[in-house]
Amino acid sequence: MFHYIKGKVTGTFSGGIILENSGIGYEIYMPSSSSIYMASPDDTVTVYTYLAVREDGVSIFGFDDNESLEIFRMLTSVSGIGNKGAQSVLSVMSAAEIKKAVIFDDAGAFTRAPGIGKKTASRIILELKDKVEKLSVEMAGAPPSAGKKPKDLEAFEDAVSALMALGYSRSEAAEAASVSGADADSAEDIIKASLKRLSHL
Repeated sequence: MFHYIKGKVTGTFSGGIILENSGIGYEIYMPSSSSIYMASPDDTVTVYTYLAVREDGVSIFGFDDNESLEIFRMLTSVSGIGNKGAQSVLSVMSAAEIKKAVIFDDAGAFTRAPGIGKKTASRIILELKDKVEKLSVEMAGAPPSAGKKPKDLEAFEDAVSALMALGYSRSEAAEAASVSGADADSAEDIIKASLKRLSHL
């Protein structure tokens, strides 16, 4: 119905904020980690929204950025994860941390969220693995560094896209992947080696 709402935060309630726009105060559920809770009454903020329609009512869930909204939608696509469960995960993990946990099969990271047990965490990884690796809006077209060619160009491109989805720029991702891809056999190997390289830069 609407993708985002711009307005001023006029108050809070348990689990969310009241955002005023054109004289209307919207009750919007937000992750507890959201920076929008810190907005002053004079600040105009943009909240990316998801409208949840159920038999017992309508709720609006909000996020600081479009990436978090997309991750929320992905989480709610997992069997057994509802809107509140997805919001719970985003309250303890950033979008980048969620993607990284999925890529590296770190089920333990998700169990930090209230209501998420080991079985549910494993299901999140299983059902989102492919979606997270393809999350980047555009494939990185930057070629490998001169004199360094990856064994598998498709794996290289997949790795660069995954690194971009984790927040790295195209140039950073392509440079790290081109070095790491020279000896790696798969996109996952390139991603792991690239992250190690990038963490030391």
